[in-house]
Amino acid sequence: MSNMYDFILKLPEGSKKVLSIIQKYGPIGRVELIEKTGFKMTKILRLTEPLEESDLVLRLGEGSSTGGRKPMLFDINTKKWFIAGFSIATSKFSVSISNLKSEVIVHKTFDMEKSIDPSEYLDISISAFYNLLEEKDIEISSIIGVGISAFGSIDRKKGIILKQSVSYLSEKWVNYPIVERFEERLKLPAALDIGVVGEMLAYHLYNEKYNVDNLVYLSASMSIRMAVISRGIIVRSTNDSDDALGHMTVKYDGKKCTCGNYGCIECYSTVAAITSGYTSALKLGRKGTINKEIEEITFIDIAKAADEGEQLAADIITEAASVLACGLANYINLVNVDIAIISGLTVRYSKLYYEVLKEATYRRIGLLSKDNSVEIASVDSSADVFTRGPSVIFLDNLLENQ
Repeated sequence: MSNMYDFILKLPEGSKKVLSIIQKYGPIGRVELIEKTGFKMTKILRLTEPLEESDLVLRLGEGSSTGGRKPMLFDINTKKWFIAGFSIATSKFSVSISNLKSEVIVHKTFDMEKSIDPSEYLDISISAFYNLLEEKDIEISSIIGVGISAFGSIDRKKGIILKQSVSYLSEKWVNYPIVERFEERLKLPAALDIGVVGEMLAYHLYNEKYNVDNLVYLSASMSIRMAVISRGIIVRSTNDSDDALGHMTVKYDGKKCTCGNYGCIECYSTVAAITSGYTSALKLGRKGTINKEIEEITFIDIAKAADEGEQLAADIITEAASVLACGLANYINLVNVDIAIISGLTVRYSKLYYEVLKEATYRRIGLLSKDNSVEIASVDSSADVFTRGPSVIFLDNLLENQ
């Protein structure tokens, strides 16, 4: 196990609180630290001592001043200590090394083939991790710990993936003790959470716009995943499942879902559902403009056709986004939400999908309230939140104990 990990665990709560604030807001001066902690100056100085002595925190040059002495600034040491990150999704997985600001220094991404089982995944990922260490000339002793973001439902305390969120992946992922396996192989402490939580925290903690008390993060790709912060606290679903919203029933006599119920959102609003709906319509004689064999048509093709004015593609995508809007609006109408972030392959490649989802959600919210103060915003899920998520998970677990 990492000596630095043990050192941070044993820090007084005050020092850990100061470290957490510097990690999120640095470079930061003592006055700001006093404002954010409520501690007196003498206590701040005492609490920062072990952080500086251990090279976790550095004193930088003087900050700007409006008069009087310029303030001394504190910041996280981004060149001494690092976090290993392992992201697992339904279509890809990545290996990364991040600094203590959760900034990804280097990463490598792989396709998640249907045939890959946990044992093969572990071999590929760990080999890639050691290659990244060598590439960046980082010693393993500088790695504090391992963050793991996973799909499906998990048991965070036991470090187990309970089930995969898509049926086409290997059954060996069911009840897989992923934390234990990584800790055995790397001799480092590991923390596990669902990937959508890591992605949400990456926006919430490191982007001022999304640092609100009530946040919804919705990702619509191969599955419908959602994470929520309410009153500043992460809200957990049963078994820490990432697809609870996707299995909300919106049509009681609708299509049969993989979960066994009927009419779930996932039956209509995912990449796979849109592709299946479009190709089925072609087989029934509907006219399309995509110049490919039916079996070769992808969601990206359909999204492009819709944006270029094809009626069939537009109809399919409009229905998919409208169904998801039902679920999102139902949730917003039940709880207090400041911002709903929408991400995923659907909104990355289809402008129509996002526009319909946003408009239909606002319309349904407005039926119950004339105050549409909820902001709905799209983000590019191709950004580094997927690879950044694991380090955010590990540091949040270490410093905040959520």
